Amino acid sequence: MGNGIYISEPRANDPLSAGWARDVARALRAGRLNVLPPLALTSTPSGTTLRLQARHSAPASLPRCWDIAELTASSIKLTRCHFMRGPVTVWGAADLSCSLSGSGDVTVAAKIDTEDNSMTLVTGVAGTAWDTTADEASKYYLLPRYVLTRAGADDAWGIALDCRDLPQLGIHV
Repeated sequence: MGNGIYISEPRANDPLSAGWARDVARALRAGRLNVLPPLALTSTPSGTTLRLQARHSAPASLPRCWDIAELTASSIKLTRCHFMRGPVTVWGAADLSCSLSGSGDVTVAAKIDTEDNSMTLVTGVAGTAWDTTADEASKYYLLPRYVLTRAGADDAWGIALDCRDLPQLGIHV
C-alpha cells in the first residue's frame, strides 16, 4: 500500500489477495477511504460494512444530430440534420433521406449549399461524398456523416465508421 493512501483496484476475475484486503481494512480503520458508487460504506456500533449497491439501469443515450432514424437495404434516413458554419448554428432539415445501392463501403454525406444552407443527402466516394482538395469555386460543401458497408447486395448495411465526431478545422490554408 505504500504510504497508506492509494489502494490499487482489483480487476475482473483477479483473486483478492490478503495484502489488498489488509490495505482496505487499514484505510477503513484510519478513516482515509473514500467510497464512490456503486460501493457504499455503512458504519454501525459493531463495525463498518463495505457493500455493493444495487445497480440502476443505465440512462438512455441522448439523441444526437445526424442520428440514423431508418436504415434499410435500399435507403437511409437521418434525423436532426443541423450543423455549425463557423460560429453560426444552422438549424437544417429535420430529416434527410437518400437511396443506397451496391456493396462494399459507401459514404453517406450531407451536400450543403453554402449560399442558402440547403442540404441534400448523397452517397458515394471521393469527389461525390467527400472532398479531397479545397475547391474554392464550388458552392457546395460535403460533410461525411457515415461510412456504411455490406458484403453483398442482399446483405444488411452495417456502420463501418461514424464520421460525426471527425474534427473540423473549418478553414482552408
